[in-house]
Amino acid sequence: MHSENPLQALLSPLGSAAIATARQSMAEGRTTLQTISLLHQQYSPELARQALEQVILQRRAEVKFPELAERLILFPDALEQASRQEVANHRARRLARSGVTRIVDAGAGIGADTFAFASHSLAVIAIEQDPHVDAALRANVSSLGLDVDVRVGDLQQILPTIDPAITVYVDPARRADGRRIFDPQQCSPPLSYLQSLPNPVVAKMSPGIGYSDLPSAWEAEWVSTFTEQGRSVVEACLWSPDLHSAPRRASIIGRTGSVSVSGIADNDLAVGPIGRYIYEPDGAINRAELITHIANPAQATLIAPRIAYLTAHTAISTDLAARFDVLDVLPWSQRKLSAAVAAYEFSDIVVKKRGIDLDPARLRKTLLSKKRNRAAEALIVIVCRRSHDSVAILARAAP
Repeated sequence: MHSENPLQALLSPLGSAAIATARQSMAEGRTTLQTISLLHQQYSPELARQALEQVILQRRAEVKFPELAERLILFPDALEQASRQEVANHRARRLARSGVTRIVDAGAGIGADTFAFASHSLAVIAIEQDPHVDAALRANVSSLGLDVDVRVGDLQQILPTIDPAITVYVDPARRADGRRIFDPQQCSPPLSYLQSLPNPVVAKMSPGIGYSDLPSAWEAEWVSTFTEQGRSVVEACLWSPDLHSAPRRASIIGRTGSVSVSGIADNDLAVGPIGRYIYEPDGAINRAELITHIANPAQATLIAPRIAYLTAHTAISTDLAARFDVLDVLPWSQRKLSAAVAAYEFSDIVVKKRGIDLDPARLRKTLLSKKRNRAAEALIVIVCRRSHDSVAILARAAP
């Protein structure tokens, strides 16, 4: 028999009222201390604490679920591992387009992917082992008005009872004792277990997964999107042979849509002299080793061995990379760079380094002067080690 759910009061109508009170208080500008004091006037100390914690978590969750956060019950660890809304929708769309109609969300957590699957008309079985998280999952599914078959239990005991024709999605736990786990065979469940399933499988993995860890005949897809830290590669998604469509794929989710490219990894590009333009491939392109999708149309070469910055005399417009207009190229020396920078107007300086040991923040601070022009564009400084020398490239972001 499971112990009493500590969220029992929070999941009641009284709990919903407490959350609404806390949300309204914070929206009116009260501090957390003022809000907890207000809640104590109407609710028990424990319910007041839980309600305030939920509102704080919901605010944090807005970056992942901008349209759903206020309707969800959340846990800190589950929120951290949950897929971002736009990424979950990207995955659900691909599954729906490929003809998948039924899916198991094995290890559903608070339900981020479950919501996306259900909203794309997939019949969902959501499995969650933790009974407390399961209660939150059920509350979230109900709050969103979704028809989902939610089951509580160990996914490795439940999955053998599932029809092998049903696709299984798994987001393995990648934390233990507060530490991140990068070896997919040490995750829970391990990748080897997912490979043994008779079902078609989609597995969400760390974006830093090693190439040697990629299962043979599976597709590896790296996905990037906008995050609080800027554009980032947020996950690697592995697709079993039943769902495989290419050896490697890079999917770049933008503000209004997404673009995907696929193919075979290519690391054989030549190194050439610095041209009129520098291309900085999106992180998903780099991780998938698919930079030829930029290099070929731009007739570009690498700026240095094993450094995925491209240079060319041809300007192309692409969602796969940022393009910079080269202003100057000089041998790397802080003194020479400082002198060169002084010739330009700039509102800010962005320092990028590749293959060289320096502190970009410190160099930026050194280069910034009191003569900054707030109306000017930022100046891009790329410091790069090449085969026999190191260079500093001054550039502007292309319009």
